[in-house]
Amino acid sequence: MAIYHLHIDSYRRSRGRTAIGGMAYRRAVKASCSRTGKHYNFRGKDEVVLSGFVNADGDETDYTHLDNLVRLYQSIEQNETHCRATVGREIEVSLPIELSLSQQQELILSFIAEVRQTFGAERSFFDFSIHAKAGNPHAHICMSERELIAPFTFSNTKRRDWDGQEFIKQCRQIWEQQTNLVLENNGINQRVDSRSHAERGLATLPSLHTGRATYFNSEVKTMNEQIKQINESIKKKRGATLAIPEVPALSAKKLAPPKFDEDAEWAIQTEDDPAEQALRQLLKDKYNHSFGFSKYIARVELKGEYAVLHFKDRSTLTDHGNRIVAQGGNAELSAYRMIEMAKAKHWHCVSFTGNEDFLRCAFERAVNEGMEIVPKDEAQEVLLAEIRRGRGSVESDMSDTTMIVPIGSSLQERILKRNQTPKPTNTSNAPQKPRRGRKSGS
Repeated sequence: MAIYHLHIDSYRRSRGRTAIGGMAYRRAVKASCSRTGKHYNFRGKDEVVLSGFVNADGDETDYTHLDNLVRLYQSIEQNETHCRATVGREIEVSLPIELSLSQQQELILSFIAEVRQTFGAERSFFDFSIHAKAGNPHAHICMSERELIAPFTFSNTKRRDWDGQEFIKQCRQIWEQQTNLVLENNGINQRVDSRSHAERGLATLPSLHTGRATYFNSEVKTMNEQIKQINESIKKKRGATLAIPEVPALSAKKLAPPKFDEDAEWAIQTEDDPAEQALRQLLKDKYNHSFGFSKYIARVELKGEYAVLHFKDRSTLTDHGNRIVAQGGNAELSAYRMIEMAKAKHWHCVSFTGNEDFLRCAFERAVNEGMEIVPKDEAQEVLLAEIRRGRGSVESDMSDTTMIVPIGSSLQERILKRNQTPKPTNTSNAPQKPRRGRKSGS
């Protein structure tokens, strides 16, 4: 039967993602990124059955040729100069298995047309591909955040209205309306609903999203198998007499946007929620460690080759395998969670990147855990030495400090110069500085 799934993601450089890599994966082609020097080859991905491109208004370039498409995405990479820039935005949707390939293409084009009209995105391009995965046909739709003012030339400003929750809400509603409209026009007695189980009045638990596992390592594949087993147990608990709610008939007027449930993939309501117990068991099987912060996790997402832990305070912890990234939350909590995960992964030698508050909390916790810390620059060396001494500022007592610093570094020269320079003494012959204060008299 037709199911509802819509997920919006961003290609962020902070996660190591590129616009060229996303295009190569969607279209199952071979391409190289001139900015990073990385090469992508997804020609062995045989599930891509159809790809299309919707040009921006005023652009008549033929992007069916791979050379023009690569040049377009190279322009996006060159236009973004920030190290943590977002180089693309993608919408992933599930396609009803009752529709044929041409009907699925019709659904995607009608969805793109409605999004362009709703958000005034006539000057943005839309690049889509249909993946006919067995039992899970879906589509990836990429759109440009900057307007295309000329072929391969983008504007200097980005669309900021696509960053909020309102954009997600309206996209979910548009996909629901367009999917039900295409199903009705083709005489298919199936409907989808973007609302959560709680909003629909269902007492059943939502199933867990397994994610793609074709290019995962064996560890993530094992996690997916465990998630599938949990889904099967949830289906058995629902029973054979599951009532399917009636969907109201479509009308010409637009429906009011439904309330968006951010934790629809994995909602945790109480301490005894079966979903929370399954989540804790999943984390324990993956890391062989019982985290103290497990009860504060709202949901877990498997994206590509890494896992994202979403906490109830809207902060995240992303495990990339060889590095851990924390976003949101305060410095002390982020440091605690990262060190706990590093201990579970049996890391003994670590390095950190972040602001001074985070580095101070991370260094103190790592030192207490007996981890070896590798400073990345001279400022981190000074901060680490201060924490290990535990005597306040290093600059206040630098002369009697023994530090390990690179030979010939500016820090070492500064320490030697400080030790060789005699400190001035206050004598009666020394000139006295005038006292500062308000002048009295007229």
